[in-house]
Amino acid sequence: MNLHIKVIRKLLKETYSGALFLILVALVSLLWYYFSWVSYEWRSIEPIEQPDTFVRIVYSFLVFFTLWLLLYFFRFYQLLHFVFVRLLGDRRAYKKIKWFIWLVLMWLMYLVIVPFVVDTMNNVLSFLYNLLGILVYLMPALWISITTFLIGIVLYAKIVQKNTEISSRGDI
Repeated sequence: MNLHIKVIRKLLKETYSGALFLILVALVSLLWYYFSWVSYEWRSIEPIEQPDTFVRIVYSFLVFFTLWLLLYFFRFYQLLHFVFVRLLGDRRAYKKIKWFIWLVLMWLMYLVIVPFVVDTMNNVLSFLYNLLGILVYLMPALWISITTFLIGIVLYAKIVQKNTEISSRGDI
């Protein structure tokens, strides 16, 4: 088997176990909330914080290069070069307009797109959390059985992983 397939399977397994654990924690917290006899209310959660300035600048650079490559792919800069350098003969104006476009892209990323993406992700996670919460309130017995089943899967996976590590070392 190829090395990249092994690595992808390992990463998928790690991602699956991490996601399973987070879903399990969300279910347990919602079940605890249900059994505390508090009436259900739609809550807004924000698990992803808005990034600080340095991280936002790094994100802006990364997203900026994707938009820049998109403009490059659609040959926007060749069109600018043709209009300003070949037709008008003004290389300085071409460089200034290109610099201005880059500046606008950076500003757009920093102030609009990065906050929009973070807010959208928070809204989606909040909606899914509240949807899961209302389902727990509607069918608590089903979710109790799903939660105990998921706990069993997590514990079984840990035991199998521990036994596999022991048998691979040759301690048995």
